[in-house]
Amino acid sequence: HDHGINPMTEIADRVVLPKVLPSTPPDVSITLEKRIYSSMTRVPHIWTAHVQHTSFISGSPPSAYPPLLVAKIFDPTFVDSEISDYTDPLALRDKSVSWTVVPRFYGHFIAPLPSQQNRTVNVILMEYVQGTDPRILVPHEIAQTSIIVRALTVFFDVYALGVVQRDMQPRNIILRPQQQHCMDLRMVMVDFEVVEFKEPDSDFSERSKQIEYINSNLKETYISRWLESAMI
Repeated sequence: HDHGINPMTEIADRVVLPKVLPSTPPDVSITLEKRIYSSMTRVPHIWTAHVQHTSFISGSPPSAYPPLLVAKIFDPTFVDSEISDYTDPLALRDKSVSWTVVPRFYGHFIAPLPSQQNRTVNVILMEYVQGTDPRILVPHEIAQTSIIVRALTVFFDVYALGVVQRDMQPRNIILRPQQQHCMDLRMVMVDFEVVEFKEPDSDFSERSKQIEYINSNLKETYISRWLESAMI
């Protein structure tokens, strides 16, 4: 950072300044397939979506989209203006982190609604994460602890980048299929509806410090809370 510039001011500028984003590329056709259940209130429509490439017609090179994605449809009409700066996906685009512990991010696009005089909504395209919802798992006590501890390390991986998850519940975590002979639980945080932004803190990116903090401050509290949530 340059001297004299408050790092938090830079983060705030990236969060709230409006962005002008392109519409869907002409060589890509996106078709909604299956609606996904969600407890979210600010982004109520979540679908699996198939992506078809038409570049062989236009002559342009194929796009980098996988054939199956998740589309989150965000309608600004139903968002309170007082919180729109913090929930508008266009405003939060610079905070999207495509990493192993969050879904890969493929962009925001503008989509018209023909049935509503082509009024536009915003569509967020994200990786479709294959895996298991921890709420349906009924493991032994040691496995319960392992799942919760691993989920909390994911929390701190994201926290270290300046994003604070304020809705740390099992419904917001997906357990990826395990590779053979792999003892590490591969978890992904898939929902960022209720987050806050802070200055990044690299101290929490170190796994040893994460585990130390979890064991001394968080684990026992989250074990009881997560087991209650898992039964809902």
